[in-house]
Amino acid sequence: MVTVVMNARGYTLQQAADFIADEYRRLVAVMADASAKMPSFGEKVDEDVRKFIRSMEVCIAGVIIWSLESPRYFGEWCAPLERSRVVKLWDAEV
Repeated sequence: MVTVVMNARGYTLQQAADFIADEYRRLVAVMADASAKMPSFGEKVDEDVRKFIRSMEVCIAGVIIWSLESPRYFGEWCAPLERSRVVKLWDAEV
């Protein structure tokens, strides 16, 4: 995602990371707002909708946790990343 944003928008690595973080926060706020304003469809449907929304929240969190803990993305840096939650990035070479 970072390299796509860098190329599409002409951003530096830091600008792309900041853009993605801002967009993520914006979308989380949109989801929370929409969830809070959900109209009622009756008790049974409301409960099903709440369960569905919760499952989507858990899915999003699970993907983030998996990507941070999986050696697929961070290899030997998985264990330190679990402690620090800091990802070292290198600027793209031109």
